[in-house]
Amino acid sequence: MINIQNLTRYYQMGPTTVKAIDGIDLSVGQGEFVSIIGPSGSGKTTLMNIIGCLDSPTAGQYNLAGEEVADLSRNRLAEIRNQYIGFVFQSFNLLPRVTAVENVELPLIYAGIPARERRKRALEILKIVELDGREFHVPNELSGGQRQRVAIARALATRPKVLLADEPTGALDTKTGAQIMKLFRELQAEGVTLIMVTHDPDVAAQGKRIIQIRDGKKLFLPRSFCCWCCLLLPWPKPHPMIPQSWRPRKKPHWFLIWAAFSVTSIPWRRKLPSLPSPFHNSSRSMR
Repeated sequence: MINIQNLTRYYQMGPTTVKAIDGIDLSVGQGEFVSIIGPSGSGKTTLMNIIGCLDSPTAGQYNLAGEEVADLSRNRLAEIRNQYIGFVFQSFNLLPRVTAVENVELPLIYAGIPARERRKRALEILKIVELDGREFHVPNELSGGQRQRVAIARALATRPKVLLADEPTGALDTKTGAQIMKLFRELQAEGVTLIMVTHDPDVAAQGKRIIQIRDGKKLFLPRSFCCWCCLLLPWPKPHPMIPQSWRPRKKPHWFLIWAAFSVTSIPWRRKLPSLPSPFHNSSRSMR
């Protein structure tokens, strides 16, 4: 579905060249749920904008559904954004003076869908995201979670193959964020490709694969690596990058720790050259 090779995005700030994206390779299959995590300024939002055809790379290749994006005209890029990609933003970006159903209808207007079909489809999608009964309320009459659901419904209005979510739970409380993540998992189970940007490890853990971005470069962070880090680090304070949901509840037997170290430490450490070694502090206790 998505194939990126040696992608770069540089910005010129006076005499300084800012490397927002610096040689990233990434492949995402149809129906996959990928989380992109990283600190502020790491380049994750820039990567999301390029994937969403909102920005152009300085160099590298980006193939979306068999089309080389760099070779496409502006009109074709607009068609791709309207037909293939849905966007969910942290700040919702809803029109404040129109109702929820009219916000959902907006991308259908640009797609040239007739008015009657627009209204029918918008109402159906709002029912899917559990907003039936709130269709004719303006955003100020909705809670934060309901506004985010309207934004998700709007992103799904054109039935996109890819859904891009930039910090979708950043402006929500924990309970509402969990409901939004449940909705994302349901969409992914129906075959929608999901790419989510976040800085929260617990939210990122909802994805089937996690990509860490740091200084414009990609670091692969496999779930098994994080689980073994939990076992090997001093108890009960594992590495802060390990999400709470991945941490074991009980301290394991030391034989299992030794087996995990001997099997997984060397390959994973080659893939994470810039991460601090999780085995350093526990080396004495292992002796």
